[in-house]
Amino acid sequence: MNAASWFGFNRILNVLMLAWLASNASVGGDTTLCCFGVWCITLPGYESPSAEGLEFGEVGATIVDMTFKGLPIVADPDDVDPKDMKVTKAKLDTPTFGNGRWMLMRAKKDGAAHRMFYKREFSGDFNSSIVISVDPDAGSLVDGQSAGFFEVRQAADTDAEGAPIFVRMTATWEAASEGLSVRAEDQGGALGEPVVFPSTTEVLLSLNWNQAGRFLSATPLDNYEEGYFEFSFDDLVPVPTGIPFYLGFGVEELGKAARFHFINLAIRSASLGSGGNEVPAAMYATVALSHIESAWSYALEGFDTNYVKYNLETGLMYLDKAKEELEQATGADAVHESAQVKLARRSLKKGMKRLTKGGKLAGKLVKKEKTPTNSLAKRCNQARWQALLIQAQLFGFKSKSIDRYFSTLVVDVPSFGGF
Repeated sequence: MNAASWFGFNRILNVLMLAWLASNASVGGDTTLCCFGVWCITLPGYESPSAEGLEFGEVGATIVDMTFKGLPIVADPDDVDPKDMKVTKAKLDTPTFGNGRWMLMRAKKDGAAHRMFYKREFSGDFNSSIVISVDPDAGSLVDGQSAGFFEVRQAADTDAEGAPIFVRMTATWEAASEGLSVRAEDQGGALGEPVVFPSTTEVLLSLNWNQAGRFLSATPLDNYEEGYFEFSFDDLVPVPTGIPFYLGFGVEELGKAARFHFINLAIRSASLGSGGNEVPAAMYATVALSHIESAWSYALEGFDTNYVKYNLETGLMYLDKAKEELEQATGADAVHESAQVKLARRSLKKGMKRLTKGGKLAGKLVKKEKTPTNSLAKRCNQARWQALLIQAQLFGFKSKSIDRYFSTLVVDVPSFGGF
């Protein structure tokens, strides 16, 4: 089979697979699927899923623009000298991220330090990471002391015995190697041995913790040559049950005008929602999004309009469940302090309106036995935007702009039965 034949076969195979998935989304009864009118197969029907008893999985997001003020990223309130550091946004051109938008921490005087938190606590299994970069040509870096760090730290108001739990990874400037040295520690002391990355100024730090243990790693992003080592540490210490943590990052022991940059703060957890009623609402919005994404994809690909209609209607069902949850979110303790409930309610209203209109248009096209139109695909996409905003707003994103969303966040869109 030559390349052209393989390409044609692969296209047909993809169409068949998508169509098979779509056919499983039909509501009630068996479905007969025909391929280009040449041959047909009969597939079993699929009943519309119920929102009752739905189990939610992990929530994951990467904050690309960490300087956006509409996010729950705050300075450490216990900082003894909060004015010794300037925190701002900066464009930094790197091989990995191009001309990216980074958070810059620049020291105003010698000995400057600063810590910031992502103020959304989580517990149980989690994966987290951040990218840290140092500017070796700016200001006064103190050899073996000036550093950027990334940590998970037990919430201060937790009633727990013993020293507060934390795990920290530190990237320290080493003048002799003209690069960064990475080490790790917890409340009990050092974890593993430090690793020096010569001529490296940009590292990815990853900190994962689950029931199987702790898994820490650091990878150079700008100068990974043969013979270089990664920092790696793991053990069998299970993540504590019921202990809430915060993500933190910052700098320490900077000389005047020294600069560290941060980008891509990421967290994935099944318990990122120590808030209240807004958490299941956000999860229902995520399920709705999975179906709306499917509807949009089918509309763009020109599949049977029934499949678009089914997913729009199912997405509407889940947004209605999200609305019910938010209606119960009353009182000071009903939602997390960072949740943007008013914005989310506005986005819910818009999203449900666009899904309703999209469903009606899909219904008309079904009656006329027509394939999806560009207008239908556009309405699917507009509803998709609102679902994206809803889940982000309920986890602290303070904006109604979809452009701002796309420039700030990368949110995982797990599949919850969308077809």
